[in-house]
Parts: sequence; C-alpha cells; structure tokens
Amino acid sequence: MLSVFVIRYWDMLLYFFFFFWILFYFVNPTSVLNRKLLLFFLGLFLCTSYMAGSDWVNYELDYQFAIRNEIIDDRKEPGYYMFRSIFAKSGIDFWWFFISTKLVCFYIYMKFLLKYGSKNFAWGLLYMFSYVFLDLFINCPFRSLIAGSFMLVGINRLLQGKKLHFWVISLISMTFHYSMVIFAPITFFLCSIKQSFPKKIVLFSIPAIYVFFFFFWRIGLAEKLLVYQVLLMGDSKSIYYLLEQGSVFSIGMWAVMLFYLWMVFGLNLERLSEKEKIIYNLSVLYMAFYVISFFIPIFTRLALYLTLPFGCFLSFGLANIRHNRMKNIATFAMTLFLALSMKGALTRDERYVPYTSYLQYIGQEKPSYGERVNYNHRNSPYHSDKEGGVTIMQ
Repeated sequence: MLSVFVIRYWDMLLYFFFFFWILFYFVNPTSVLNRKLLLFFLGLFLCTSYMAGSDWVNYELDYQFAIRNEIIDDRKEPGYYMFRSIFAKSGIDFWWFFISTKLVCFYIYMKFLLKYGSKNFAWGLLYMFSYVFLDLFINCPFRSLIAGSFMLVGINRLLQGKKLHFWVISLISMTFHYSMVIFAPITFFLCSIKQSFPKKIVLFSIPAIYVFFFFFWRIGLAEKLLVYQVLLMGDSKSIYYLLEQGSVFSIGMWAVMLFYLWMVFGLNLERLSEKEKIIYNLSVLYMAFYVISFFIPIFTRLALYLTLPFGCFLSFGLANIRHNRMKNIATFAMTLFLALSMKGALTRDERYVPYTSYLQYIGQEKPSYGERVNYNHRNSPYHSDKEGGVTIMQ
C-alpha cells in the first residue's frame, strides 16, 4: 500500500512541480537565471525518461535489429533508418542515441519558442508542457518529433527569407516522416503570404469547420476515408485510428478552441510584426487541423507539427490583449483547464506514472528489455483497457 501511495502521489507531484515552476516564471518572468535553470531541468526531465512512455519499446527493438544487420522495411522513411544505423553500427547504446536526439529536438523547440513567443514565453511553455510535451517527449513518437524539429528549423529559415534553405530542410524532414510531403507545401504557402487572415473569417470558419465535420462524421464518411487509406496504403497507423475513434465532443477541444477564438477576437492585427502575422496564420491552420482531428484522427499528425507555432501565438497573443480584467479571468480559467488536462493525461493509463529517468541507472546494471517493457504496467496505479496511442490534444 505504501509503495502504491508513493508512486501515485510522488510521481504526480514531480510532473506538477514543473507545471508550477513554469507558472511561477509566468507570474515573475524577470529572472533570466530562473529561465535557464527551468529549461535545463525540464529538458532533462522530459528527454531522459526511461521506462515511462510506450513508443520507445518499438524503437529500441528496431535499433537492435540495425545492430545485428537484420533486414527491415526502410523504404518509406529512409532518412530515419540511415540516421539510426549510423549510431547503431558505431556501437552507441540505444538510450544514449535516443536521449541525445531528444535533447537536440528539445533545444530546437525552446529556441523557436524563445524567438517567436518571447513576449509571454512562459505562457506558451505552460501550454506546451501540460498539453503536448508529455506525449511528444515521454511517450515520444520519435520520427515525428525529429521531422517536426527539422520543420521548425525550416520555418525559421523561411521567416528569414531563405526559401532554398527551407526546401532543402523540408526534403530532409520528408525522409523522416512521410506526412511532411503534405505539410511542407502548406507551410511554405502560409509563410509566403504577406497578409494575416482577417479576424472575422477566423472567428466564423473555425466553428464552421466543426459543424461541417460533425455532419461529415454523422453520415459515416470519416470511417470510410480511413478504410480507403488502410486498403490503398496499408498504413498500420490508419488501422489504429480506425479502431480508436476519438470523441467528437470534447470539453478539452472546446476549452482550447474558445480560448483561442477569444484571443483572436481581442487581438489587434495591426500591432503584430510581419513574423508574428505568419505565426498567427500558422496558428489558424493548427486550430483547423485540431478540430478536424477529433473527427478524422489522422489529422492529429499534421496538427502535431503546428503545436509550437500555436504555443508562440498564445505567448504574444496574450501580451497584445489590452483588457486586463478579462485577460486575468481567461488566463486563470485556462490555467485550471491545463492542470486538469495534464492530470487526466497522467491518470488515463500507465504510460506516465511511475516516472523513471535513465540518469537513475547510470553506473548501475540496467534492467532487461523485458523488465522495462512491463515496469509501468506492473507498478502503475493507473490502467486502461486500451493500448497506448495518439493522445496529443485529446
């Protein structure tokens, strides 16, 4: 009983320790040292997770196949398989490869957020940590994380006017995850237009997208679309999406959507810089994909690549709203929602609790692969009948 109590509450406190540290920095953002310490320890916490999460199970097996030169299907995303083969055949342990890659991705994410969301950096970070980063860095869809990091570098180059750099980086990202074939041209278009989307169109179109896809879902076209993708492409992820239908009415979705629309309503687009207008346009696309993903979950993958531009928009968007009383009320309500949302993610199944770090086992004998695979299942007080899957933005 004592061990269950410790796992249930100590590990929850560990996650919420970082939540409140970010919140404290949001209230008192003057200390640069505090920010550096926060990002340093947050990066270690997210990127060195060991037995928590689920996707590492398959990635470690694949890495062992590469060490033994066993044949695998690397035709779809050759960039990733070449990348991991360099490390595997150099004799580097999987976990050093896995953790170091995640740390580089975390650095790219934070550099982007600091550059384009610096007006209210902590608010964007609070959203990303509580609503996105647990799944992105601990559960870790690894190839998507790397491809998304490439895309952030590409967007940064594009905002500097370096279009050729963007396309070279985009082509590399496509070899890590094929969804970039769709995403890169859309991103290029949105970053190339000089004007921001009119507020009236955004305020009308986002709810209209929900209504349209609600009827789209009611007549069964969403399921048919996934069936066709499974039959034509043999996409195993689509099979999961077909079986794992999301909720078409989610309190979380409405909370995020209404908070976003409130920010757009109170935003003065004329006060935004040219780069902020581009981030704003990307946030509109994110919100559209976000809403659609509740009906056609495969859009979750496309929305994933836009979560950080959306976080940047939340950062500078909040800073540009003048009505302090409404701003305080909305910020408090959204903070409460993020806390409850994170608690829901932590207790939905066994992936996040208990939390273990690879740093705990440095200099010690490591548990076997089988022990690590079953560790959270055996020790977590939280379980679900469903296997782990896409949880971002549920």
